[in-house]
Amino acid sequence: MKVITIEGEQNSGKTTLVRNVLRRLVNDGAEVLYYRVYGHLLNDFYAVVIWRARKIMLYSIGDRIDYIQEGLEFLKGTEWIKGVGSDILVNTRTLSVDEKQYKRLLPPECDLRSVSVTPPPKLKNIEPFVKKNQVALESIMAMLSE
Repeated sequence: MKVITIEGEQNSGKTTLVRNVLRRLVNDGAEVLYYRVYGHLLNDFYAVVIWRARKIMLYSIGDRIDYIQEGLEFLKGTEWIKGVGSDILVNTRTLSVDEKQYKRLLPPECDLRSVSVTPPPKLKNIEPFVKKNQVALESIMAMLSE
């Protein structure tokens, strides 16, 4: 299984990036098998899609290790959707979550990839930030296509 983790500080755009990945997949013909809004602000989500014969799970909440663990447990439970587990997981990890603890939760045989995001600047010119996040989106889409 391939795991693509979007890492960054709180409010750096991790959920927005996962949402943009989902949007891109759907626009490219992905079939949405499951979608659920999640979190205390209802801005996080779980989604399971089929895209190019791959099952992809997207899980946007990564603020605490127990949230990440819950998402991974959900991933194991998705085997009832179309009868097979996910091939790829796209999730998030806030940098306050210990990286070693996070890696211990992942299946030992997984192919772990990471994409880092940085918070938007508090300046008027956010164009470099937007371009960097577009590059991150394209990088994730390339990883999904491999």
